[in-house]
Amino acid sequence: MQNTLEVTMNSPPKPQNSLSDRKSVNKTAKQRALGPRSPKYWARRVFLGRTTRRGKVYVTANYYVKIQHAGQRELFCLNTADKAAAIALAEEIYFLIHSGPDGWQQALGKYRKQMLGRQDDPTIGDYLKAVKELSGMAPDTFAGYARKLRRVASEIFATEHIRQANKYDAKKHGRAKWVEEVEKIPLRVLTDEAIRRWQVAYVTARQDNPVNEKRARHTVDSVLRSCKCLFAKKVVKWAKHLRLPEPLPFRDLELMTRGLSSFRYRSTIDPLALLAAARVELRSAKPECYKIFLLALGGGLRRMEIDRLLWTSVLVRESKIRIQLHEFFSPKSKYSEADVAVEKELIDELLALRQLDDVFVIRSDNAPRNSVTYRHYRAEQDFTELCAWLRGKGVKAICPIHTLRKEYGRLLTEGYGIYAASIALRHSSVQVTATFYADDTRRIVPSLLGRKSLSQADLPTTQLTPTGSIVAA
Repeated sequence: MQNTLEVTMNSPPKPQNSLSDRKSVNKTAKQRALGPRSPKYWARRVFLGRTTRRGKVYVTANYYVKIQHAGQRELFCLNTADKAAAIALAEEIYFLIHSGPDGWQQALGKYRKQMLGRQDDPTIGDYLKAVKELSGMAPDTFAGYARKLRRVASEIFATEHIRQANKYDAKKHGRAKWVEEVEKIPLRVLTDEAIRRWQVAYVTARQDNPVNEKRARHTVDSVLRSCKCLFAKKVVKWAKHLRLPEPLPFRDLELMTRGLSSFRYRSTIDPLALLAAARVELRSAKPECYKIFLLALGGGLRRMEIDRLLWTSVLVRESKIRIQLHEFFSPKSKYSEADVAVEKELIDELLALRQLDDVFVIRSDNAPRNSVTYRHYRAEQDFTELCAWLRGKGVKAICPIHTLRKEYGRLLTEGYGIYAASIALRHSSVQVTATFYADDTRRIVPSLLGRKSLSQADLPTTQLTPTGSIVAA
């Protein structure tokens, strides 16, 4: 009996046949069978985030999955644009949630760390507030950088509340709600991997058209440069009181375009013919458009410089236009403040259209607005009309008025060299001029076949036969 008792005590306990235990065993078996045997099941449940703006549907870069269990439902960002990888990750999360009583806690801790984080993790709103209050950045510059940061964050971390808010609806407070939701996003969400996936997905979605793909690369780089400025060393030091993630967002990311821009200016217009048409069609009918045209093509001025140009800045005797700081205008940079030499005839044309009570060179009933954080133009209507006129004359660029400035730079490059053009355009370096503006349309070819040392007999010639074929003579 003793031996029998010992055997009984040391043997494993018999399995329980209770209903709850049988359900648990069957549920586990069902879960194991569900994954590898049913890929279509998960293919129907992972999805790309979508949002509608002005009737157009936009799709996020990464896949998401919603999982519900034990009365709890959560959305997981799978941080991948590859559907096969998203399906595999969704299965992992699902099985982890069903692994035990603490399944939800384990899944959230492992796959939503960037969403949970710590209570003292700063949000995007916390960081922007600190930068705005302490960095001393110009309001319009800060506003532009902040808009691009919110754009990236909202497309990487597109929650249901963010997708439902209409960021273009300012009248019904849709914009304010969208900003509020985006600024709740933890800063730690902006990892290098997540941002890089957003870059690649944005460009990949436009690969069906080479032109759109190039534009997408430049758009991505423009956004990235602005966000990098928000996390530069001289800016971050004012937010050290926050528990910033390490490494900092955007710090080590590279641009997708390097070297010469694929949108480097290529001249396709005849400036003399365009000037002749402007004199006939704009000078009397639309004098403000004509003045804008002259200042852009003949002086290379930027749109805001034209819009806020005072008559006191037109130096008649010196035939110069002075770009300087005044109560209605702040130059783009320290390099922008300079005297621009123009033709005497251009000054004469402007003076001929001047009225005695004019303060600004471009007349407008709208007063300048200095307190806004967007680019406000007094003569917006005149700029719009001139753009339409230029497009009718064959200037098909996205920014026709800025194309006139680039044409001005081309003319100076051909006549006086790229350094002179860079000085006149008031760029920070010659590299900027070479990358975006310089275009030399002169036909410069090496002198080889035309040299006098070669006789005509040495050069091959060709002629057409009566049938149209080419033969060597």
